[in-house]
Amino acid sequence: MAAARLAVVCRHVTPRRLEAAVSGGEILESKTGGVVVVGGMNRDIIAWAQGEISAGSSNIGEVNGTWGGVAHNIALCLSHLRQAPIFLSVIGNDTVGASALRHLEEKGINVLCVRSERSCQYLALLTSGGDLVASVADMASMKSLTPLAINRKLSTSLHFKSSRIVVADGNLSHLSLEALCNLVSMQSKAAVLFEPTSVEKAVRGTALWSRGLIHMISPNQLELKVMAEAIESRSSRHIQVSNVKFSEKVVKSLSANKLPPLSSLAHLKTLLSALPDHHQDLSYHIILTRGKDGVLLVSSVEGRVYISHVPAIEVKTSEIKSASGAGDTLIGAMIWHLLRSSKVTSLRNISTTEMIKALKCGVKAATLTLKSSASVSSEVSPSNILGH
Repeated sequence: MAAARLAVVCRHVTPRRLEAAVSGGEILESKTGGVVVVGGMNRDIIAWAQGEISAGSSNIGEVNGTWGGVAHNIALCLSHLRQAPIFLSVIGNDTVGASALRHLEEKGINVLCVRSERSCQYLALLTSGGDLVASVADMASMKSLTPLAINRKLSTSLHFKSSRIVVADGNLSHLSLEALCNLVSMQSKAAVLFEPTSVEKAVRGTALWSRGLIHMISPNQLELKVMAEAIESRSSRHIQVSNVKFSEKVVKSLSANKLPPLSSLAHLKTLLSALPDHHQDLSYHIILTRGKDGVLLVSSVEGRVYISHVPAIEVKTSEIKSASGAGDTLIGAMIWHLLRSSKVTSLRNISTTEMIKALKCGVKAATLTLKSSASVSSEVSPSNILGH
């Protein structure tokens, strides 16, 4: 029964229904040429320990199930903000997959699904304060999202060709990510944002960043480190890191706003230095997420380097339900702001000023998700983000 329903829904929950996408009984904005999100969706099983975690023993706590996956969470955030995204992912041919499609349909997320035998699932253990202790990600089915599958699903899509930004998470293999970036380069004028997802998967985007095919990346400090190390080890040319300088004024400003470790600044310089010279008419942005220390935005805009700090909103420890999904919510809300800004005509060339405005919206949305046990808080909405 599940397989039969899956086959029916996969035929009908497609971009053809974009103009009438419904979320919570309201018609979504028909900005169907706005966003394409490609990557993982999984069933999340999240466990919170009530007290201090005791290894090798059963711990009293709370266990909940929700829908997750970095790409899914970004698409869900956009849906909450009345932006109908196109979502390309792998959906299992099982009961979990059938439930996933019902969820996507209910949220107004327009899915292009690649079939696999079973669904992806994710198990996480959190402290009582919501910090991640350990997790297990069963994402083997993502191998079904091959370069051929990506080309088949997107190359004939008018919505893909008219999109303004394409988001890819680290669940794509290097070859699939490369196929996606090449397809964007050939058929679209969209910017590409890469969300590294994990330390292990972060390196999949480094070569494409160095070629100028990825325009935005959103690593944390550990992911930034492995990306920089991968660039240094694989580079066939000497990277002139000395060409990237942070002014004394910038460093003093950052010192007042909890400057990241000097090693992180070195890694940022490595990534900026790896950008190709022939793309200096475009903008490239590193969105370094730092938890309670906010976001560090490092940008190369038409060949000039800018660095800015966007502080986090203080949240009491007692108010935090889960940090899982907060970073994805930040990226989704940031994209939403960029798409609605009249001052942003191309997402391949965004000023630092507009990026900061967008990130402030992202921080507001991420704060709401921190206070929720859901992967994206139901409180995320245009009125709550804009403050009216």
